[in-house]
Amino acid sequence: MFPQDDLDPAALWVGSAVHMSEEQSNQTAPPSCQELLKPLDHILPQDLEGKWTLVAGGMNNTAAFEYFKQRDSLLMNFFTVSGMSLNFTKVSGFNESCQYVDAHVTLSGSGFLYHQYNITLMHSTCPDCLVVHYQKQDQKPMRLDLFSRRREVDQDEMEEFKAQVECMKLSYVAVLDPTKKLCPEQINQTISQTPNA
Repeated sequence: MFPQDDLDPAALWVGSAVHMSEEQSNQTAPPSCQELLKPLDHILPQDLEGKWTLVAGGMNNTAAFEYFKQRDSLLMNFFTVSGMSLNFTKVSGFNESCQYVDAHVTLSGSGFLYHQYNITLMHSTCPDCLVVHYQKQDQKPMRLDLFSRRREVDQDEMEEFKAQVECMKLSYVAVLDPTKKLCPEQINQTISQTPNA
């Protein structure tokens, strides 16, 4: 989950003036960037508890894009400790090798701090997804990731995520191969404490 433009999003949909039938006029308009980039309100530990797999990511530079493409899989597993505090284990697969990181975070508002990153959880119409925005303090947006309880999401859910990436003015989108195996959750090696993307 954790890692790489201004937040002045351009409109994604331009409509022309046409005569619409009554049925067409009642259809819901595409969401605006303001709606797509709305942070979730008051995240609670139970909203994050359990397992989430990385499905796709939006990045702002070529180096981050190439690094993301080397990843086979990523699994996050959150456990409530007490109050608004959680522990998590991040299990990353790279070129048939596995990396494990344990960490502790405390929720506040729409997200939490993780090392040098401000983590914000964004709105999504997908019922079992997390859209995660990474930003270093006082810097431009770095990355937007899509996590789900599933290994892959429906086409409309992916299109919504891609629209969020475009609204945030990130240049690259990559989707993980859902057929690649997840690393085992059992940690059989020394846990690395260094956060990686």
